Amino acid sequence: MANPTSVRIPQAKGYISDPENSCWWLIFTFEPHTAPIYNLHATNVPLTLADLLRSKRKDKPSLDFRVILSRTFCATVSALYSPGWLHKSFRSSSIIFPVLAPDANDVPYQASKDGLASQMLLSGFEYSRPDATGPSIDRILSKNDLASVIYRQPDYQGETASGYRVEYDIYSVGLILAEIALWKPLLSFLDVEVKRPSGSTSTIELSSKMTHFQSAEAIELKQRVLDTMLKEGTFRVGEKYTAAATWCLQAADKNRDSMGAQYAALDFYNYVVVPLGRLRM
Repeated sequence: MANPTSVRIPQAKGYISDPENSCWWLIFTFEPHTAPIYNLHATNVPLTLADLLRSKRKDKPSLDFRVILSRTFCATVSALYSPGWLHKSFRSSSIIFPVLAPDANDVPYQASKDGLASQMLLSGFEYSRPDATGPSIDRILSKNDLASVIYRQPDYQGETASGYRVEYDIYSVGLILAEIALWKPLLSFLDVEVKRPSGSTSTIELSSKMTHFQSAEAIELKQRVLDTMLKEGTFRVGEKYTAAATWCLQAADKNRDSMGAQYAALDFYNYVVVPLGRLRM
């Protein structure tokens, strides 16, 4: 796949075959910035969006920063979908920045074309593949990793899940857009106290320390995120951004039978990439 400068994916250099584990490893280049503005210390770990969301720093990124970050991220996702590829592992830790920083507090927010938001890179391609109906093993490998599993669409939870669809990818994108809009990690939604309406028979309880998370829990989490975006999204990021995020969260519900990556890629571009691109900064 072509990798123009507008597509924020690290440059692939090759791969390593690993027949013992029935897989192969992609090798990417990572060239961090070394400008003094970042006040960096020696480290081998790139800064991730998850690091920024978890940090306890009091200053929050501007609306401009969050819009630029979301716009850059979604444009890259759209470029991935155009040739029919699925990512299959979207989460806040798969968004990295060309910065080696041991502490997220050391990195200043910048909302400009040369700032941190526009320099994000999409990583986490361990399960990526062309759109197809082949069997998947990723749900088994990461089923006990709560921080990853919660990004999975409710219909792709548990041992019986099969037939990965591009709409499941788009759902994960919606969760990340919500994280950026509200500037809070997805895990924090698990610990929110929910007031259930009188007469409700729901017994689903969520916690960031839970060890069981499958379809029922995913449905509850999805509803919490949707409700929050519908209540606060317009105030925090505006109508167009909120509409784009909620469309992603409900894409799989509207199309129960996937039409394939090409059609979904066009819808994603029209309902997400275009609206975010039209937001005035």
